[in-house]
Amino acid sequence: LSLAANSLTGALPTQLGYMTNIESNLGLQTNQFCDDIPTEVAALSDQVTGWDVASGNYFGTPCSLMPTAPPTSVPSPAPTLQPTLDPTPGPTLEPSPAPTITTSWLR
Repeated sequence: LSLAANSLTGALPTQLGYMTNIESNLGLQTNQFCDDIPTEVAALSDQVTGWDVASGNYFGTPCSLMPTAPPTSVPSPAPTLQPTLDPTPGPTLEPSPAPTITTSWLR
């Protein structure tokens, strides 16, 4: 099972520890997992050859301290000379209209 480099986030599900028949290739590296490796999952490490779970993740870091958006290796688009929004109108010397008062709610 290889889920490496898929930008998976959050705590590693304890349910992965139910895969007691897995014998080789558990690859969860290079994601954004946080908190601790659940003991149910860690128990599989003795029976799995090709165990690569911890590298490239944030195990040991509480998920609450993780950034909300993962960093990206894609650069931001280059700025353009064209405005993307209409400019907002500047101040005018014209007074704003006076508020109107209705008394229909008094009846």
